[in-house]
Amino acid sequence: MIQDIDKIKFYDLSQEDLESIIERYFDGETTDEEENMLLRFLATPQASDIRYNEIKAVMGFAIVGKKIYQK
Repeated sequence: MIQDIDKIKFYDLSQEDLESIIERYFDGETTDEEENMLLRFLATPQASDIRYNEIKAVMGFAIVGKKIYQK
């Protein structure tokens, strides 16, 4: 796990760190800060690579579902 995640910005993360956060997201082991950082990263041009399509789809579905449920 990345130490002091609240002091790290997504653009400071290595590819290995991002892959680790994504893997832990799918395992349900990320913190709220890590999920927020991942969401911010996925909205950048750096995340246009095809390798991020799965995490974008899953996180997008979760966000839409949460908004529908809250209504």
